[in-house]
Amino acid sequence: MEHTWNWNGTEYPFDISESESMARMCSGLNVLREDIGALGTFFGGLVGVGGLYNKLTMNVIVNNCFLIAAAILLSLVVAALIMLIAGYNPLEAFAAMLDGAFGSRNSIANTLAKTTPLIFVGLACAFANKGGIFNIGGEGQLYMGAFFAAIAALAMQGLPRLVVIVACLLIGAIAGGMVGALNGLLKAKLQINEVIVAIMLNYICKFLTSHYVNGPLKEEGSQTAKTVAIGDEYMLSKLVPKTQLTSAIIIALVLVVV
Repeated sequence: MEHTWNWNGTEYPFDISESESMARMCSGLNVLREDIGALGTFFGGLVGVGGLYNKLTMNVIVNNCFLIAAAILLSLVVAALIMLIAGYNPLEAFAAMLDGAFGSRNSIANTLAKTTPLIFVGLACAFANKGGIFNIGGEGQLYMGAFFAAIAALAMQGLPRLVVIVACLLIGAIAGGMVGALNGLLKAKLQINEVIVAIMLNYICKFLTSHYVNGPLKEEGSQTAKTVAIGDEYMLSKLVPKTQLTSAIIIALVLVVV
């Protein structure tokens, strides 16, 4: 009996009496060819979907960058109008602002130092947004994290430097996280508006920290609101001498990537 094997539109005849095993093998090859074609179509579709996703993601990034640039430009225009009304030259003011922020190595370092806590707060907001929660309580969480980290550092004087630094980072993160968790708990269990709760908690955390720094924890004889000095050996390493820029910005950037 004569059979044919189709490969890419070409018929190849063979006699089954001559080779039963060859017929079965050819039939299997036909099935395998169809499976390979299906897999090719599947992976091609994945590539297409991936390309579409990347394109949509890029569009979102571009739109966000445009909105940020527009917001900055609008704020500068409004500030310039206010200065003009008040009788000041906005160009001189903007030049002084840029010089103070980027005019020297130390200026750039101090600008980055002031940026570091903003990065941490921004990460807290972004992480909450992933869960569908609008976290406007970053300020209070920052106060509580710094407050408890300082208390931990004062209580651990004399221990190895690495132990103190790691413990303070963890305690600060937990303290700030507990404030955020309280907000989320009230939202989840009692359906209380998280924005109102977060704003109220910001004031509570701020004034609670201020009370202790100006009262029970204030350094004796100090004219400014500050706790007893924490030893320099327990501070994060400074990246630029005589500035406030420390390795905290490296930790912040690592967390951004993660």
